[in-house]
Amino acid sequence: MADTARDFCEANGITGIRIDQDSKRWYPQGEFLASVLGFTNVDNAGVSGLELKYDDLLTGENGVVLTAVNAWGYTLEQSYETERFPTEGDGLRLTIDANIQHYLENALGYAVKEHHVAARAVGIVMDVNTGAVLAMSTSPRLRSPTRPRVLADKAAREAVEGLSGDERAAALQLGPADPVAEQGRQRPLRAGQRLQAHHLRGGAGHRGCEPKNSSFYCGESISVAGTRFHCANHKRHGSQTVTQALENSCNQSFIQIGARLGKEAFCDYFAAFGLREPTGVDLPAEPKKSLYYTADRMGPVELASCAFGQSSKISYMEMAAAVCAVVNGGRLMQPYLVSDILNPDGSILQHTEPVCRRQVIKPETSETMREMMEAVVLYGGGRNARIQGYRVGGKSGTSQKLDSADEKCPYCQLCGRGSHRRPAVFVSGVLGRTPQLDDCRRQPFSPVCAEVLEQTLVYKGVPRAVEPETDPDPAQTAADLPADGDSFDGA
Repeated sequence: MADTARDFCEANGITGIRIDQDSKRWYPQGEFLASVLGFTNVDNAGVSGLELKYDDLLTGENGVVLTAVNAWGYTLEQSYETERFPTEGDGLRLTIDANIQHYLENALGYAVKEHHVAARAVGIVMDVNTGAVLAMSTSPRLRSPTRPRVLADKAAREAVEGLSGDERAAALQLGPADPVAEQGRQRPLRAGQRLQAHHLRGGAGHRGCEPKNSSFYCGESISVAGTRFHCANHKRHGSQTVTQALENSCNQSFIQIGARLGKEAFCDYFAAFGLREPTGVDLPAEPKKSLYYTADRMGPVELASCAFGQSSKISYMEMAAAVCAVVNGGRLMQPYLVSDILNPDGSILQHTEPVCRRQVIKPETSETMREMMEAVVLYGGGRNARIQGYRVGGKSGTSQKLDSADEKCPYCQLCGRGSHRRPAVFVSGVLGRTPQLDDCRRQPFSPVCAEVLEQTLVYKGVPRAVEPETDPDPAQTAADLPADGDSFDGA
C-alpha cells in the first residue's frame, strides 16, 4: 500500500506527502490470559503485567536506514544510505497451562454471572511443590487487551464518561489494566482459619502445645478482655476437637487456641508463612507489605480476632503461597510465572528453578493438615467441593473488610454497586498422593473450585478410585500431633 502511494506521488509530481511506519498489536486468542500478559502503550512499551515486568528483555531494537533528505523529506540523489538491521527481543516461556487457564476463566466467568458477584472473582491454580502458577484470572476483566485504555465494565465506563477534569482523570487511574497482578493480588483478604490449625502446636521451644484431639468449647459467645465474640450466625458448636473446629469454622475455638499459643508464637508463625512480605512473584505492582499486628501492638482482643482470621490484610498471592506450604510438606515456595527466558532463536537463555524460601512446618504436620482439610470437605463447610473418585481437602473462609467506613473500594465509586464488605475464599487440593495443585482463591463457591480441580485432574490423567473410598470416622481423622514444636528453620 505504501509503495503504491509513493509510486503515484512520483508519477504525478506530488510533493508534501510523507509516509510513516506504524505497528498494531494482534492478540490471536483475544482476551485469553490478558490480565497476566498485560499490554503496551502506543510506543510499544510495557505498562502492565508481564509486558511491564519483562519490558527490557522483550523489547528489541528497531532497524533504521540513515540517509540524507531535503527540507521536504525526500532523499537526495547524491546521498548514500546506511542500513542498521533490527534486533529481535527475547521471548518468555510461561508456567501457565493453557487448558487449565481455560478451565479457570470459564468457571470464574460463569460464577460471577450465576451468583451475582458484587465486585470480582479471583482464581489462582498453583503447583504446590514448585510454586509455578498454572493458571491465574480475574473476572470480570476491567479492560480488554485490544482496547486497554477503555474500561470493559459498562457501568464503570458510563460512570467515568459522566465525569470531567481531574475527577475523570482520577477515576481512570483507579482502574489498572492488570487486575490480576494488581487488584487481584492487592485486594484485602484475611488469613483464614485453615492456617491457624498449625498454630496450636507452637514453634520450637513454645510451650502450651496442643494435640489435635484437644477439646474446645463453643457456647453462645466468648468474652475476651470485655469484648464478646460469637460464631457466625450465633451458632453454638459445643465441645469440639481441633479437626471439628476446622470443619465448623468455629471462631470461639480458634480464639481459645490463639490464647493458648500466645501472641509471640502467633506472630512468629504469621511471619514464617510469608504473610509480612512480598512473595517475589514475577509480576509488577505486588504490595510491598501487608497490614498486620506485631506482638508489641497486639492485645488480647487483637490476638482473638487474628486467631480466627480477622484484622490482617494480605494479598491473594501471599495466601496462595502460604496454603501451598500447608499441604506440600511445609515448604514455603516462591511463586513464579516465567519458566524460561528464550533467545530469539528459541534456545533457552535462562531457566527458572523453584525456590524454597524456608521450611515453615514439619512434613508430618503438613500431612496432618491435609487430613484435617479432607475432613472439612467430608463433614464440614466444604462439602460442595467433593469430587467423585478423588480424595479432596479444602477450607472455606469469609471475613469483613478491615477498611474504615469512609475507605470504600475505589471501584464502588465507578460502578455504584456499593461497598464490598464480605470477601470470601475457598482453597482445595487433591489428597492421597503428593499434592500437585492448590486451587484457588476466589469468591465464593466451593463447587466452582471443585469444577476447575476435577477438569484439571482428568486432563492430567490422574485416575479416579475404582472403588468408592470409605469416609473416615470424624473422631479418628488423624493421629495426635507429637509434643515437640514445629521449626521455622530455612530449608
